[in-house]
Amino acid sequence: MRSLESSFQKLHFLRSDERASNRASNRSSDHIPHPEMTSRRFVLQPLADISPNLILPGDKATIAEHLKYLDSDEPPLSLVQSDW
Repeated sequence: MRSLESSFQKLHFLRSDERASNRASNRSSDHIPHPEMTSRRFVLQPLADISPNLILPGDKATIAEHLKYLDSDEPPLSLVQSDW
């Protein structure tokens, strides 16, 4: 299943170890994970579908908790097509 494999690769990128974060943070434009990702529904909702209990490095709340308490005007995402 290519899409699931791709999702897990992206998840691995989000959970990159501190050394990778430190290397990326040496460039002022790169931050891993993105500092505002927990305030974006379009990031949180799919990530919660994959790994709701994930806690990002340096955080204390799970992805599901961030999504539950998200203060956003973004409407919930909807599935457009399930079979690609």
